[in-house]
Amino acid sequence: MRGTYRCDDCNAHFKATRRQCGVCGTCGLETDRNRCPSCDTSYDDSTTQRCQRCGSSDVKLIERA
Repeated sequence: MRGTYRCDDCNAHFKATRRQCGVCGTCGLETDRNRCPSCDTSYDDSTTQRCQRCGSSDVKLIERA
């Protein structure tokens, strides 16, 4: 499940789009997939999210899914 983030620059709220595989290390993927195609493990939110409105990386997790 994807967490909800808030952009500190434009105050937009958005769901995480960048995902990270905890097993094989694939990170930064912008995907709607729920599982890694390489090892079939569930994705987690990547630690590097970007605002979908303004592109800023100054975002904070406000709700974990």
